[in-house]
Amino acid sequence: MIAYRYIYVLTGNICTGEYRKSPNAVYQADVMDCYSESFFGQKKQWFEFKVIGNNQTQKFTTSPITKIFFGSRAGNQVIYWQPDSSAVKFVFPEMEIRVKVQK
Repeated sequence: MIAYRYIYVLTGNICTGEYRKSPNAVYQADVMDCYSESFFGQKKQWFEFKVIGNNQTQKFTTSPITKIFFGSRAGNQVIYWQPDSSAVKFVFPEMEIRVKVQK
C-alpha cells in the first residue's frame, strides 16, 4: 500500500486546460485547472494562467474558481484573443480576466 501511494504521489500535478495561439501567432495563452495530493492525502487545487511569447512569460495562479468546467474534455472555450493580439481574455460564467501582452 505504501509503495502504491508513493508511486501515485510521484506522478506530480494533474492538470487539464486549454491553450490558444494569438491571431498573429506570436503569443500563446494557457489556462490550467491543476490538482495534487501529498503522500499523506492533503489535497490542493489551483488555476494557472500563462501568456507566453516575445521571450517573456506572464504567469499567475489563483484558487479554483467555482462552477467552472473547462479543459480537454469539457468543450467550453475560455480563452479569447483580441483581433490585434494586444490582449487576451479568460472568460468564465461569473468573471473575466484580461491580460495585456508585453510588447
